[in-house]
Amino acid sequence: MAGIIGWIVLGVVGKGEESDLRKQACAAHGTCAQSDVDAIKTKYVVADVSLGLGIAGLGAGVALFILSQPKRDTPAAEAPGKLTLDVRTGPGLGYASVATRF
Repeated sequence: MAGIIGWIVLGVVGKGEESDLRKQACAAHGTCAQSDVDAIKTKYVVADVSLGLGIAGLGAGVALFILSQPKRDTPAAEAPGKLTLDVRTGPGLGYASVATRF
């Protein structure tokens, strides 16, 4: 969440500084100080990185939430002809099986 907030803040600050720089006379002639232009570009790059980290963090949080849910108990008697799928993982292994009852 902090990454997304950082993206918003840095993006707004960068846009404000870019707008201020475009209003100056140097913008019309392309003679603005390179350090001013670089400072704005840096804010945009850091904002983009913050967004990427924020999205990755949210994705990890959702994945952890889903994976931490308790497994539901399987009914003792499945209905005949019903197809069931079982997927399990463990350290260094994983498998899937499909079963039905006659």
